[in-house]
Amino acid sequence: MLLVIVAIYIISLFPRIAVYVVRIFIDDFYFLGKYHNMFKIVSYSVFILDFTNSAINLFVFLAMSSSFRETFYQITTTSHPPATRPSTMAGQARREEIKN
Repeated sequence: MLLVIVAIYIISLFPRIAVYVVRIFIDDFYFLGKYHNMFKIVSYSVFILDFTNSAINLFVFLAMSSSFRETFYQITTTSHPPATRPSTMAGQARREEIKN
């Protein structure tokens, strides 16, 4: 799983590194420089790759880690057994006191 996460990160990081390398060799490759339009396109593409990387990581973890999947479903679903929710247990104890 770690290899998959690292591979996805490296793939999404590669365009950012390429932008830095290009900026070293081409002086006008910045926001208000000669290659302004190309810089904007590349910068937006890098941002999209960063956001995509963040979104994909959740699904990779869900697919590859059973403990992460179990914890994620426990946190996000509301169908917990009554004994696992403290507020329900307190409510049950009060109802039993009232009955007795």
